[in-house]
Amino acid sequence: MAPFNMLLFLLLFAACWTVLEGWSRGKTASLGAIYDVEDRVVQLRMKLKKLALNISAVKNTEQRVMAFIVNFLVRREKAASSMFLISTENNKRMYYAKRHLHLFHYETAQATCALFDGYLAEIGDASELKFITTFLAESKVLDDRAVYVGAKLVGTAWQYGRSGSPIGAFPWAAGFPQNNNKLNCACLLNRQLRQCTCPETSETEKENPGGRSFLCEVHIDP
Repeated sequence: MAPFNMLLFLLLFAACWTVLEGWSRGKTASLGAIYDVEDRVVQLRMKLKKLALNISAVKNTEQRVMAFIVNFLVRREKAASSMFLISTENNKRMYYAKRHLHLFHYETAQATCALFDGYLAEIGDASELKFITTFLAESKVLDDRAVYVGAKLVGTAWQYGRSGSPIGAFPWAAGFPQNNNKLNCACLLNRQLRQCTCPETSETEKENPGGRSFLCEVHIDP
């Protein structure tokens, strides 16, 4: 028996029991009391019907939302494949290298990475740097192209944008970082981290004639 029907049955049973109990005590339950119980049952039935409709509407909405999410994820995966060259997994991370970028803007790049659950890459150690530069070289992204990562000059200190972690001597190339406020972002060039202009202007074409890219770091769920 459905839960709603069971509840109605119990209410009717309770009403009948009240009548029988009155008779058993030598009292006659008034018809008004019986009609009152009947009215209450009718009202409850209407409320239960409305509740059932609301539950159905919630389920339909949930199904539509889930369908939207699945469709979004499928479209996002296709977009990622068209926009980026994607590495294999390394230490539960993957790296997305933008296929081509005319000019680099730090906040826009960071927001683009976030769309794919990532952030501008933060290079933690030598093994990670080797993996990244090997991936870029094999993907032909590194050929004469500056590949921007998440390092940025904040005041007088270099740090990564997402974590806020400071950047020491590693992984800078020899002679970097330089005391030049115009070169306030960092990019990989010739397998080493160097300073680059940020935000860029059309004049940057002269500095990086091979073009530019940026690198997103995406954590893989366990």
